[in-house]
Amino acid sequence: MAQRWVTALYGVVSILLGIVVQTRPEPAARILLLLFALHLLVTGVVRIVQAAASRGVPRGARVLTAVVGVVWVAASIVLLLAPITTLTVLAVTLGAVLVAQGALGLVEAVRDRTVWPAVANVVTLAAGIAVLVWPGRSFTVLLWVLGVWMVVYGTLTLIGALFPNLFGSTAPSGAAAGGPSEAAARGRRG
Repeated sequence: MAQRWVTALYGVVSILLGIVVQTRPEPAARILLLLFALHLLVTGVVRIVQAAASRGVPRGARVLTAVVGVVWVAASIVLLLAPITTLTVLAVTLGAVLVAQGALGLVEAVRDRTVWPAVANVVTLAAGIAVLVWPGRSFTVLLWVLGVWMVVYGTLTLIGALFPNLFGSTAPSGAAAGGPSEAAARGRRG
């Protein structure tokens, strides 16, 4: 129950930050770097803790979850310690994190045969690829892609937390607060 509450809160925070980024792109530009770095840090720490605390989930899934968590934390440290003013570097960092998160989550969702996690991680993967393909276009486009991703991914995470039996999943596989999929754990216990 506590994990669903944390997952729902993560979804709401992602939605709110996504809306702010989309509606106030100019003032949000400076704050975005700090907010995004903090988001990465929290996401990474939650993934690492969930990997360590997961029971009944295969060791390989827990290790992959922890590795993604470490990548999120490392990216947040880079953004916090060396404020990046070059859009290309920020875009490549963001794109790489989104591609890694989306790919891992999609693999987990396909393995677990869950719909919401697959949709959420296809969106994440597509957002990462789009940012990597067009890193220098404009900061507004980057903010828009990030904002859309945060709103969509946060909404899908919130739906998964509020309706845990919908399509057999509690949250998108690979969601920051979702950790290794519970569907995999249920399948091994039941």
